[in-house]
Amino acid sequence: MTKTITQQADLKKFCDGLKKESFITVDTEFIRDSSYWSKLCLIQIAAGSDKKNYAAIDPLADGIDLAPFHALLMNKKILKVMHGCRQDIEIFYHEFNKMPVSVFDTQIAGMVLGFGDQIGYEKLVRSFLGKSIDKSSRFTDWQKRPLNPQQLDYALSDVTYLRDIYAKMAPMLEESGRTEWIAEDHEALLNPATYDVDPKNAWKRLKIRTEKKDVIARLQALAEWREEVAQRQNRPRTRIMRDDVMQNLAMHKINERADFDKIRRFPKDIASKDLDLLLDKIKKAKPPADIPQPQRQRGLPDQAAAIVELLRVLMKYTCEEHKIAPKLLANAQDLEDIAQNDRANVPALSGWRYDIFGQKALALKHGELAVAIKGGKVKFFPLP
Repeated sequence: MTKTITQQADLKKFCDGLKKESFITVDTEFIRDSSYWSKLCLIQIAAGSDKKNYAAIDPLADGIDLAPFHALLMNKKILKVMHGCRQDIEIFYHEFNKMPVSVFDTQIAGMVLGFGDQIGYEKLVRSFLGKSIDKSSRFTDWQKRPLNPQQLDYALSDVTYLRDIYAKMAPMLEESGRTEWIAEDHEALLNPATYDVDPKNAWKRLKIRTEKKDVIARLQALAEWREEVAQRQNRPRTRIMRDDVMQNLAMHKINERADFDKIRRFPKDIASKDLDLLLDKIKKAKPPADIPQPQRQRGLPDQAAAIVELLRVLMKYTCEEHKIAPKLLANAQDLEDIAQNDRANVPALSGWRYDIFGQKALALKHGELAVAIKGGKVKFFPLP
């Protein structure tokens, strides 16, 4: 099998040969240094059952149509095994305008099996296979052609090793009874809402440092405008306007285009029509209904802060008991939310997370669970 596929006939033959596989491993190489959308530069695939059947598809080859590969992504009978695949999913969703189906993320599975928070691929290879990855091609410019054999071997190792890792990981999940645990996380991973970038929501990415509604309204308008321009021009957001410039601009009342010249470091290369659009959005700006608390918000009440500290201990205890990564259960904000609200909208209060942690967290909060040190170890036990 040729390692690099650049011809349509070869692509169709390769993808047709994978239709009977129960799983395949998939990875991509891309660049995003100077664009809003990622540029797909290489797709690596390995068959699950045949160790000699793997290839790198070149999406930059003249006349190549990725439809046969897309058909594999949409085949429910074939499990697509990837690692830390959020960016890969985003690329596929943007490329084909459809979400792939039947995906398995070994990074999520690794956290469930106790290999740490967001375990990297290199560590997974070392842990499961006892091998190391040659990093010399890590910073390859993947859009340049031709790719040399060393670069291709590096890229393909991401799927050939992953195939062997999954073969060992799958039975471990079955034996631990945690296959269903990762189903919820995979469902979220494949939710189109995760990747739909609505310019109207772009302001939520920013740090809100004020309670003034008129300033927040202008900041929302600025963020929406920047996102629209960035998407249309396919340029990074910060190449359109930096966050600090937007924050500064939002503090001023803008009535005419000449007012932009008074703003420090305001970009000089914005097209006239985009300036008119920006001015119009600022003039019509209204504060959003869901204004968040400023990030310089006051600390938690003393009682809630104490509860958070106890919840941290319980979470660490639970993670050690079940041998899972802490990030899989809750983050710092989740714990603060639980401390202040029994019905907080956090993952820890639903599904399997509730079963092993959430219900105990609420019990601890309401004095139905006690903590003690026995034999030098922290223990939790129910109170009558």
